[in-house]
Amino acid sequence: MSKPLPLLAVALAAAAACAPAAAQNLLVNGGFEASSSTTLVPPGWFNFGAANGVLSYSAITTQPVYEGLRFYDLGAHGNGVAALGEGVGQTFASIVGATYRLTFGLSGENLGSSIETLRVSAGSGSADYALTPTASGIFSRAFTTEGFTFSALSSTTTLAFVLQSITGAPGNNDPMIDGVSVELVAMPTAPVPEPETWALMAAGLAGLGYMRRRHAR
Repeated sequence: MSKPLPLLAVALAAAAACAPAAAQNLLVNGGFEASSSTTLVPPGWFNFGAANGVLSYSAITTQPVYEGLRFYDLGAHGNGVAALGEGVGQTFASIVGATYRLTFGLSGENLGSSIETLRVSAGSGSADYALTPTASGIFSRAFTTEGFTFSALSSTTTLAFVLQSITGAPGNNDPMIDGVSVELVAMPTAPVPEPETWALMAAGLAGLGYMRRRHAR
């Protein structure tokens, strides 16, 4: 005869069964680790405009590390100057009406006095991030974690990082990103019936009950 499981073991097993699955990054190569080229498009991504690539923390030792070995620089394609409309993007499968969370590390080259604005968009969400140099020198500005939640509008969603505006000399303070992640946080909810719908449902149930009682008699 088998012995009953201790109550603690039963409780732990139930908790494990009910625990939500760990959040999964829906992006490919969100940390830009799959390439070391300053000119080739990072795997999983596509470029708007020039074929930008990545820079490495080991080559630019003054840049505070956000994560991993590399980061994406909008001016890393060789001439060091990013033009308006340039950037990087990735398209991923999504569920219409579901809620997602975008997070990423953001910095700028930090040279001179140019203010460059990066526009980030995905599904229903969009935000502009203005980068003002800190006067501490080039590649010395630490990344900050940014992001927002958004709803998917179709079965595929395109995440885009695009240089929106430049005030001052271009190329001195190009935006840089690292550790990009998109996670599903909530499935779409079923619509709540309108009062008229509730009334029709109640009338239908009442009629069904009447017909059953009549049939029973």
